[in-house]
Amino acid sequence: MSLDLARYQGLFYEVYRQNAYFEFLCKTQSYNQQSTVTANYTLLDKETMKVVNKCSSIYNGIISVEGTAKKDVNLPENQLVLTFDFPGNNTSSIYQIFYTDYDNFSIVGNLETGYLSFLSRTSSISDANYNLLCALAISYGFKIIG
Repeated sequence: MSLDLARYQGLFYEVYRQNAYFEFLCKTQSYNQQSTVTANYTLLDKETMKVVNKCSSIYNGIISVEGTAKKDVNLPENQLVLTFDFPGNNTSSIYQIFYTDYDNFSIVGNLETGYLSFLSRTSSISDANYNLLCALAISYGFKIIG
């Protein structure tokens, strides 16, 4: 899959997640309810995007973290190096985009850890679209939890 960062940029809502340990303080919601978890991608140059992730905290208020997603010539085209700047600790991981149509949905995750996220340009999705994304994720090797 060839990834066009200019088309990928913009706001996505996380409408489903599993094994997202890094979001343990974020409120959860069903895919057909309005999502409070967002990822906003802004193109910085042809290889790099700024990433701003936000969510509603289980303790009230908003949690926000900023970082970058960058192409790496040593990785497949659909993988980016995702780096977040936490106070006193920068953390990097591989961000793999298994599917995107750019205008509606993306499936991102990590098969080794089981982390999986469905992203949507709208804050909720229909049962039909959820089932479609589940089927696609399963075809990539994921097991759907819940």
